[in-house]
Amino acid sequence: IGFEDGSFDERPLARLVADRYATDHHEVLVRPEVAKDLPRIAQAYDQPFGGASAIPSYYVAKAARQFVKVVLNGDGGDEILAGYRRYVAARINGLLLWADGPVCREIWRLLSRSLPVPKRFRSGYAFA
Repeated sequence: IGFEDGSFDERPLARLVADRYATDHHEVLVRPEVAKDLPRIAQAYDQPFGGASAIPSYYVAKAARQFVKVVLNGDGGDEILAGYRRYVAARINGLLLWADGPVCREIWRLLSRSLPVPKRFRSGYAFA
C-alpha cells in the first residue's frame, strides 16, 4: 500500500524486500479520493476503530481478495522489533531505568537529548 505523500509511502522499501525474497509483489496507491470508501471501511470493523492502519488494511484486503480467499494479518511488529524511533527510545529508557551507576546515568543523559520521549513517560519528567 502506498501513498502520494512520500513521508508515508513505504513502497520503495517494500520493493526492496520483494526483490530480496523474490515475492510476487503488488502495489496499491491510496489516493485522496479515499473519502468515498470511508463508509465501507467503517463498516468493515465490528467496533469503533480509529487506528492509522484502518485505511491501508482495508485496501490490502481488497487487493488480496483478487488472488486469495483468506489472509492472515498481524499488528505489533514495529513495537516488538523497535521499527520506529519511539519504540527504541522506550526500550532504552526501560533498560536504563533498571540500571544504576554513573555510566548508565551518563548514557541516559546523552541519549535523552536525541531520542523522543514516549507519552507514557512525559508526565514523570514534567514534574522532576
